[in-house]
Amino acid sequence: MAEPLTPSSESERIETLDLLRGAGVLGILLMNIYAFSMPGGAYFSPTVYGGTSILSYAVWIFTYLFAETKFYSIFSLLFGAGIILFTRRLEEREVRPRGPYYRRMFSLFFFGIVHAVFLWYGDILLTYAWCGFWLYLFRRNRVRSLAIAGIVAIGIALAGMYGFGSLLHYSRSLAEGRPTVEVVADTTAVADAGVADTAAVEEESLATGMEELNEGLREMWEGFRTEFEPTREEVEETVATYRSDYGTILLDRLENLAKSTGGALFFFLFAIGGIMLLGMATFKSGILTGDRGTGWYGRLAVVGYGFGIPLGILGAVLLFRHDFDVTYRFSNDAVLHGISTAGIVAGHVGLLVWIQKRGSLPGLRARLRATGRMAFTNYIMQTLVCTTLFYGYGFGFYGRLDRPAQMLVVVILWLAQLLWSPAWMRRFHYGPMEWLWRTMTYGTRPPMRRRDPDPAVTP
Repeated sequence: MAEPLTPSSESERIETLDLLRGAGVLGILLMNIYAFSMPGGAYFSPTVYGGTSILSYAVWIFTYLFAETKFYSIFSLLFGAGIILFTRRLEEREVRPRGPYYRRMFSLFFFGIVHAVFLWYGDILLTYAWCGFWLYLFRRNRVRSLAIAGIVAIGIALAGMYGFGSLLHYSRSLAEGRPTVEVVADTTAVADAGVADTAAVEEESLATGMEELNEGLREMWEGFRTEFEPTREEVEETVATYRSDYGTILLDRLENLAKSTGGALFFFLFAIGGIMLLGMATFKSGILTGDRGTGWYGRLAVVGYGFGIPLGILGAVLLFRHDFDVTYRFSNDAVLHGISTAGIVAGHVGLLVWIQKRGSLPGLRARLRATGRMAFTNYIMQTLVCTTLFYGYGFGFYGRLDRPAQMLVVVILWLAQLLWSPAWMRRFHYGPMEWLWRTMTYGTRPPMRRRDPDPAVTP
């Protein structure tokens, strides 16, 4: 009789991955706090909301430089690594991985729907599941082909963003009545023949089609402007909505869900999917597992920060010079910021693994590893705490805290998760969400509570 399918044992965990995952789930809150506490456009521009004091600008520059797209990129690397790790361990146990793998992805997709619909519109789980559905096909590829595919996919995403930003610029020109190329039709009839001139009819048809297209572009810009360059009245309306009751917030979230997720599928499919391919490559090459020498990771941090930080500073300066113009943000800045992000992510990973291999900060590392082992639970907990704190059905602080005050909330929540995660993992094998996910993946309930507290997870 075949043995029941069960999760891997704790002895098989890779400490470096847990450390990176812990830092990732804490770091992602640096940007998510903006989406929890302010209108959406404030995520990309400090001029939309959140204060314009020197300190507020300083906080925005810090998060733009070191956090924006950085920590979800680390999570994406780890997700790609997890695909290899998950399928490889099943194959080592002579189990075909396809069934458990797709149960795992469909379960994640289900969690994402629940999270996005009932809790918070900024969900990332749906995107990860969406990418995971097709990344399974790449699991046997070699490191070189995975790396090339990942770089190409990211390049397509950046090119797509640049093109989208250029299209936005044209759409705004149409909406604001700036001169554009038009097709003028001559509808003169041919009187002697009693029929319309064929060429004129064709020109008129083309002109009609162009006008319909232009009208669609004007509507696209208006929808985009409302989100990213809202008027004061639109900002006040959003603030009032999220300070109201759960039903009102739910309806607003449902109205915007298709728009926010549908338009991003192309970008995320290539951008995040590309990063996941790189995660698969760096896992197979031993980079994410800490197999290289200590000095190698130190050099990775120096080189990554060495070109990523200057490019990031340049990007921030140019955004200020362009007055945070949204079309510039989604075109030129998207490309520059993407290149900068690559360097800073390499710097973050190199620094964290360098600290791990040197054995420095043992207490903090232990807490980060425990936080990473229950990263799914901690991610959902951040949503529950922040929506309760900021939304109207909770304490109603939405729009009431400037960026420095939001960072204080982040630090307090970091401390809470760094304290509670080791305490939980000392008594339980899994976080609550991790246990539920494993149950749905394997079709069996793994033991939750430890027989004896585990002193190994205590810092």
